[in-house]
Amino acid sequence: MKAYIKLEGDVTAEDSFYLKELANLIEKECDLSLEIEKTESQPGVKDSGLAIAIAIASLAGRSYSSNFNLCCAILQRLLLRGGQNQSKFCLLLT
Repeated sequence: MKAYIKLEGDVTAEDSFYLKELANLIEKECDLSLEIEKTESQPGVKDSGLAIAIAIASLAGRSYSSNFNLCCAILQRLLLRGGQNQSKFCLLLT
């Protein structure tokens, strides 16, 4: 099983920050390897691009209930982030 979380629409620096924070939390707490997809960096800008997606490489070897709990925790974190300008996102499980 693989998971892919992608922000939809106009991604702000704040959205990117929270997505990177979520990626760090998943990596640290769940001991999973993942990749962060970023936008192309702009010329003359020190930032390496905004984070727009997280791809969790593999959930193999984990029980289905463990994977389900992880997905629920991710959704809860994204939905409860709050704020007026909460971004839309999609979560794809394959």
